Amino acid sequence: MAKKTNVPNEAIFTEKYLREKLASYSLNDIIVDLEDKKQKISDWIKGIESGQVIYAKEESLQADFLNSIFGDVLDYEYKKGVTVTNLEKELKTQLSSEKADGVLGYFSIEGKKAVSDVRAVIELKDAQTDLDAHQ
Repeated sequence: MAKKTNVPNEAIFTEKYLREKLASYSLNDIIVDLEDKKQKISDWIKGIESGQVIYAKEESLQADFLNSIFGDVLDYEYKKGVTVTNLEKELKTQLSSEKADGVLGYFSIEGKKAVSDVRAVIELKDAQTDLDAHQ
């Protein structure tokens, strides 16, 4: 057990240092195409507010959502014609042959063989689905 002392905790960074860093900090310097990403998110918000997304079926929004949010906003590569992609849609699982709505990982073609290294599975539901209910 650590010994308790009466020495007050000192800040790692001074307030002056943090103010100076924040004054020159810009997300535009760190995130490529930030305005385009914000617009994609804004378009989905408008779709939700208008009811277009709320009342749509999962299947009708699935590809657009995966490409827009995971691909364009979060930068998972999904466009065909590149050596390695990171986002695939409707990929069958090796264990049960069920299809996941989307998967994240590393996907490529070596010779005539598709190589898949799945790291995360994406399962989408429409806005009306109770996620706490048994699926």
